[in-house]
Amino acid sequence: MSGNYQEAFTLLPTQRVVAGFALKPFSLRHRVLLEAVQSPLITGSFICTPDDLLFACKICSCDDVRNMPRKPSMRELIEWIRLNFKKGYFKKCLEEFAEYYKQQKIWPEIYHKQKSGKTRGLPWPLAIISVLVKNGISYETAWTMPESEAIWLQTSFLVASGADIDLVTEEDKKAREALIQLQKQFNKPNG
Repeated sequence: MSGNYQEAFTLLPTQRVVAGFALKPFSLRHRVLLEAVQSPLITGSFICTPDDLLFACKICSCDDVRNMPRKPSMRELIEWIRLNFKKGYFKKCLEEFAEYYKQQKIWPEIYHKQKSGKTRGLPWPLAIISVLVKNGISYETAWTMPESEAIWLQTSFLVASGADIDLVTEEDKKAREALIQLQKQFNKPNG
């Protein structure tokens, strides 16, 4: 069994403050909202502005977008000025957000099998929420729990219900790394 699940469930949510916002643990709701606005902070775009960072921080600082203040506060305006005119501060905040986002990427690694048949086009965050709710987790908890926990729970519920899912174990990872090292050694030029 992969040790990632232990990390996902024992990782205490750190109080991370980025650009003046106290960020909540990254959840599926945060992901869906950031994807909806095509935030470069999660899409992988190389162009990210201070506005993009502030908006992402604003989203990730609350559990429910309905509670997110619409108008910028005085503090947000000050942060906007700092981010726009102090490039070092902007870079530091981007790095802090990236670390925050990376912290929740402790997902189970699954062997990918050949798929037969058509996919149904269900967005993966919604599929996770559906499985969690079907298995007794409240709708609101499913949306706001840390993303890695949600994904691990969904995977375990699917396995328990008989889904054909094989997880990559720590032993598998070590064997894969040994194989990579052997390939590198074999591919070295002689001389």
